[in-house]
Amino acid sequence: MKDAEAKNEFPHPTFLFQGRETTKYKTALESNFDYQAAAYSLGLKYRRVDPDYKTLGAYFFNSDIEEWTLNLSTSLFKQAVSLNTSGGIQRNNLDGSKPNRLNRLVGSLDAAYSKGPFSLSANYSNNSADVAYLLDPADPVLNVLIVTQDAGFSATYTIQDTSSQNQHVFNLTGNAQLVTDDVEDPTTSSFSQMLVANFVYSLGLASKWGFTAKANFNQNELSSLLVRRYGTGFGVSKSLLEGKLTSGLDINYFYTVTEGLGNNGNFTSGLNLNWNLSEVHSLSMNWMLLSTKNTSATASDQFGEVVGTVGYQYRFMKKEKDKPSQKKN
Repeated sequence: MKDAEAKNEFPHPTFLFQGRETTKYKTALESNFDYQAAAYSLGLKYRRVDPDYKTLGAYFFNSDIEEWTLNLSTSLFKQAVSLNTSGGIQRNNLDGSKPNRLNRLVGSLDAAYSKGPFSLSANYSNNSADVAYLLDPADPVLNVLIVTQDAGFSATYTIQDTSSQNQHVFNLTGNAQLVTDDVEDPTTSSFSQMLVANFVYSLGLASKWGFTAKANFNQNELSSLLVRRYGTGFGVSKSLLEGKLTSGLDINYFYTVTEGLGNNGNFTSGLNLNWNLSEVHSLSMNWMLLSTKNTSATASDQFGEVVGTVGYQYRFMKKEKDKPSQKKN
């Protein structure tokens, strides 16, 4: 049966799109109003995405959401501290098709401090996403609002040795994320908690040598499954021929423990070489080794591979013509 043509519900030329009887019209929009003052910036933001709105892009990935937020940005203590905050109200069930409507407060806070060689930043936000769960093919779909809380920080300390021109950089980052749903029965409620911590030390020498040491930790808890990953790594780089030739070696090891299922170790190493032959010609060579070992209560297996790549790049550049010199009278 052919889908008959129907009148378009919004004005546009028919050669762009012809509405049908089965065509559904959904709206997604976002608008901002900002006021900039000398010491602060104040803004109002409105966002609405109709239920079941679908797009090929990811900009309006979450649907059935209407949100009003107030944004404020300012700096304090002679611009040593910067603050960016937003807060507002969010609601769902815009078309009234669900038995319940949820109204909740949403907000985010970003703060940064910088003075001399030390810088510190921290952030917090809570978000939501409307997710559909199909409990049984014969039952209706259950729509659940997933609430995500995210907090993180980053601290950097730099030591610049003026006598030797060497530079030491220490960086520590951390992030915690908590995801829960709004199901009233705790036994069917989904729960996920993720913790991430990274430490990186970088040393840059006046002789164009660079060294990096790093360590990281990751923990992911999903319902009754707990996964912990520990990692460490080392890297070295060198610049030659006045910066035209750069080479680097990076080595990493990760050890993952999954409670009740076993553990695995991953070893990776990579060697890269980049050579800028001229303004338009450049060569690159990369070599990578991967070795993985999985161990469980009943079996153990290993996997390894070596990958090498060679690349050539040519940059098309338009040569500017020399302008003729103007003769003086």
